[in-house]
Amino acid sequence: MRKQGILVLMILIMLLTTGCWSRTEINDIAVVTAMAMDKGNDGEIRLALQLALPRLLGPTAIGGGGTELEAKATWVVAEKGKNLMDALEKIQSKLPRRLFFSHNRVLVIGEKLARKGVAPLLDAVSRGRQSRLDSYILFTKGEAMRIINFTPKFERVGAEIIREEEKQGVMVNKTVGEFLNILLDEGIQPLASRIEVLPSIVPNTNSSQDKKQHRNLGTVGVAVFRKDKLVGWLNHQEGRGLLWLRNELKTSLITINIPKEKGSGHISIRVLKSATKRKPTLQNGKIHMKVQIRSSGEMIENTSKLDLNDPKIISYIQHELENELKESVQLTLNKVQKQFKSDIIGFGNSVFREYPAYWKDTLKARWDQEFPNVKVSIIPYVNIHQTGLNTKPFIWSEQEFIQ
Repeated sequence: MRKQGILVLMILIMLLTTGCWSRTEINDIAVVTAMAMDKGNDGEIRLALQLALPRLLGPTAIGGGGTELEAKATWVVAEKGKNLMDALEKIQSKLPRRLFFSHNRVLVIGEKLARKGVAPLLDAVSRGRQSRLDSYILFTKGEAMRIINFTPKFERVGAEIIREEEKQGVMVNKTVGEFLNILLDEGIQPLASRIEVLPSIVPNTNSSQDKKQHRNLGTVGVAVFRKDKLVGWLNHQEGRGLLWLRNELKTSLITINIPKEKGSGHISIRVLKSATKRKPTLQNGKIHMKVQIRSSGEMIENTSKLDLNDPKIISYIQHELENELKESVQLTLNKVQKQFKSDIIGFGNSVFREYPAYWKDTLKARWDQEFPNVKVSIIPYVNIHQTGLNTKPFIWSEQEFIQ
């Protein structure tokens, strides 16, 4: 009986002492979904936070014909400070709820601030207990705050639009953690996507109707760094060439022009598989880089008069696609090597892995000077494994059709 009494007493004590003593209620916190950092006119840092409004999220949320705030389901607050923590403290002093960063999805940094150097900013971001190193980091030519203040069309929270765009791999999507790792890695410079507010319709005229068109967020290129400082931008085409060089291409479209003597028109293939191998060789104290790109895909459009039943025609098309691929990659390589002189491709990292002793003793200290002069051989190979349901083009003259 005594043992049973002790057991009952222990159960009662457990029931009285259980509970979520360290719980955090949603009504007590302000959930941060995106961050933006800009350089203020007075040299200070301007920090902007996109805060989720829980009552406007979910299937029962208020929406439709409500106010702009209700349509967005987010609220942007901003403050300036001597450093990041100073600005953050000022924002917190204006809010009745405690800031909560564990659901932060995106970090956007403006050009002016990025050119000064981002290492101190990322140091502060990564030290917090609620830090999300898997948040995507992006850069923009204008002010970063306008990006997270944008009213989305497909989602209630603007940060989700950016996150989904990055997950598609249109450009070189990088998280905060990946960006920091590149900063610390051997023989490679940091990079990230560039994001902008873009028109959703290409205007045909200069009419006021065209100027009032809807807009959307989109990644339009790559931010190029030398150490932690922004040095320039690659456009969309150059960014796609960079994906080839870095072996990060998920899918792509290659279109070639068919000359007039062969019937004119265009042919496009969708690249479904791609692999890039970089092989450095050391010759007389100089590094030569061989870049082999192998791709395969399917033909998705043919507006030429070429007969795809002819194996020679297929070989000709593949050769032209290889030339187009090589020119695209070479365009990116020239800009990265000659204009920016920044090894965002990772050639130095390949050399470090192939010749670790020579890298450590000779190249590491002067790679910034060596990289622009590295000789690169680009060897493309394109295979068309599908030509579609029909091999005859639809564009035939009446006489050709009768024959």
